[in-house]
This record gives sequence, C-alpha cells and structure tokens, in this order.
Amino acid sequence: MDRQPVRDTLLTPLLYQVFRFATSKNASLFLQRKNPRKIAWTVVYRRMHKKGITEEVAKKRSRKTVKHQRGIVGADLATIAARRNQTAAVRTQQRLAAITKAKSEKKEKETKKAKVRVGHGLTYDFGLISSSLPYSPHVHPYHQVPRCRSSK
Repeated sequence: MDRQPVRDTLLTPLLYQVFRFATSKNASLFLQRKNPRKIAWTVVYRRMHKKGITEEVAKKRSRKTVKHQRGIVGADLATIAARRNQTAAVRTQQRLAAITKAKSEKKEKETKKAKVRVGHGLTYDFGLISSSLPYSPHVHPYHQVPRCRSSK
C-alpha cells in the first residue's frame, strides 16, 4: 500500500509554535476551537473512550485502604480510647470541676494583686484590678495618683 504524499497546512499563531494539519477539515475545526476530546473520529477521543483496544488488559487490582489508629502528641492510644468510652455525665462532671478550680485560682490571684506593699509602711489598694499596674492603663502613670492608706 503506497502512502500519499504529505499535503499539510501550517499554522503559526505565535513565534516558535507551529501546528500542522493533514486536511482542511482539521484546520477548520482547530480554528473554531473545537475540543478534540468531543469529536468522535479523533485519536484523542478514541483513546479517552477506550475504542479499538483488541486485547483485554488485566484489570489493575486496587488496594483497600486500611485504617490504623495511632496516638497523637500528648495522648497515647489507651488515653484516647478511655476518653471515647467515657459517658456524657462523667465529662460534664469533669468540666464543672475544672471550671470551679480555675475560678478559685483566678480569685486567689486577684486578691494577691489587690494589695501591693510599698516602702515606709504604706499600702496601695487598687481594688480588684486585673492588671498588676498601680494605675489605670488608659491614663499615663505620671498623671494618676493611686489611693494611699497607712498600714497601721
């Protein structure tokens, strides 16, 4: 079987980019920006839709993913399992205990901050201010004078 001489058309839309078309039909479809994956007679379409494959290829066996449980930083697998098996009542009880403990610690901390001893037997009483500053953070300390009481 003799092959016909090549009669192709060249299209060079950009520098260094050359497209060769065997027929004007191919060139026309390319210029219309038709997608070759959707045109049934193109090689790309036939490859995509597995046309013309005569020999059966053995199917690739897919591996099933196996889930493993592992511990995370700060908790090993036994701790995680114990937490998962806890009942809701136990969890709420633990939460309440933690909240009351945190509140009591905060209260103690605030009472310690409330009175600051200064030299010469004077005590500055700032009430329950959250910061340990002897003045309001909004007013410059130069302009604010704290209340002063004698410690007698």
